[in-house]
Amino acid sequence: MTDKVAAFEPCQIDLDYFDGRKYTFRLTVVGIAEIQKHCGAGGVPVGIGVIYARLCHGGYFLEDLIEVIRQGLIGGGVASPEARRMIERYEPGTREGPALELWHELAYQVIGACVHGYIDPDEPSDPDEKKTDLTPAHRST
Repeated sequence: MTDKVAAFEPCQIDLDYFDGRKYTFRLTVVGIAEIQKHCGAGGVPVGIGVIYARLCHGGYFLEDLIEVIRQGLIGGGVASPEARRMIERYEPGTREGPALELWHELAYQVIGACVHGYIDPDEPSDPDEKKTDLTPAHRST
């Protein structure tokens, strides 16, 4: 048995919000359950995979965008009442609200980090991690 822990890509992402500030967005198990509950129809929850598919294919509802972003903020450390105020201030159709396309882009990135993980390309890789260069110039014969 090994003591080594498997390395996984983090399920959170740091993104700019509509107020111009950077926040950590993370969907927790509790947050996912809330999204599933609020984005269902007629009180029947819908799975996170369905919500992800709706965001991927453009068949999303406004509530999908709002709940993914709100729960991502909460999971990233923003207090629930503050996350609600942030959503309400920038809702589409409000004076300060950005276009729906920007809401979709933000929600898509948040749920994508949850589903696939996210590694910041600007972050240095683990210095202890061995890398093997298999390009023809470096292959041993």
